[in-house]
Amino acid sequence: MIFLFKATNDTVYAMPALELTMNLEVALNASFLDFVIFSKFEEINVANAYVTMDNVGMYYHDYDSLLTAVFEATAYNFNQQHIAGIDIKNKFPILNFISGLLRNFEMSPMVTDEFIYAGFNWISDF
Repeated sequence: MIFLFKATNDTVYAMPALELTMNLEVALNASFLDFVIFSKFEEINVANAYVTMDNVGMYYHDYDSLLTAVFEATAYNFNQQHIAGIDIKNKFPILNFISGLLRNFEMSPMVTDEFIYAGFNWISDF
């Protein structure tokens, strides 16, 4: 994964300031139930982070620890803000119609070990 940070002010066009290359590992537990996405980011780790381009004179930092902490804080905020899930029917109104056809739609890796469970009831099922 490569990150490119740009710096700018009112008079200068944005120029690349710093470019980092790193390995990012993260576990994502995600389920899909009635068109609501439930997700939680866990076990975040950044490894082998190093600067590939430096136009601002960065000094040495332990980027692995620093970026792991940044990603953990970001994931914590995301997890807290989306405890009730992300209802995509609110974002895409056509899904209200589709959710009426596909009732009890579920997709989850949490039902059976080593498998992703997916299922639904059709509108004409009794």
